[in-house]
Amino acid sequence: MRPLNKKASQVALPLPSSSEWLRLLRTEAELQTITGAAKRIGCARSKVSMLLSGKYPAKTVRAERQVLRVLGSVQCPVLDGETMEGSCCQAHRLRAAGTPPTNNSTAILYWRSCQVCPNNGAIVISVRYSAMTYVASNKEQKATASNTISAEQAAVALLRKMDFDPELLECVSSSESKGQGTHTFIYREVQ
Repeated sequence: MRPLNKKASQVALPLPSSSEWLRLLRTEAELQTITGAAKRIGCARSKVSMLLSGKYPAKTVRAERQVLRVLGSVQCPVLDGETMEGSCCQAHRLRAAGTPPTNNSTAILYWRSCQVCPNNGAIVISVRYSAMTYVASNKEQKATASNTISAEQAAVALLRKMDFDPELLECVSSSESKGQGTHTFIYREVQ
């Protein structure tokens, strides 16, 4: 995501506890070898060795995400909360970044779910219309914003309130009738 300030970055992309990724890496190295763990996560053996010994000289954020992406498991909303391996989730997310499938109902289900999945790094903004006012909300950030012009303007106002640049905002569903309505917008980093 493209936060406008450091505070928004810390709020929008929380990493699991620092011990979680290191525990996963240690377990993988114990099950295989340091070389095997390095091959599996796609980095150099020396980097894994330094990470495990606590002597890695640079920031570990990229390594943490790489380990969590490959070795971590995630709860998949499509599978009713069952866990899925991180690399499998990543494959679905990469497919979701492309054009929607047209001939496979399972692939369509994954594509739709991945659009608004919290594992995708997406910020989901729900907008409801009632009493001539559009109210945008985000459950994770517990933030709201309102607007009387349009659902999109309410979503843009909420993103600005959360210190994000609204240029990557996208509407994924919309329904309105008889003075009531709901809209779903997503904001996510381009893969």
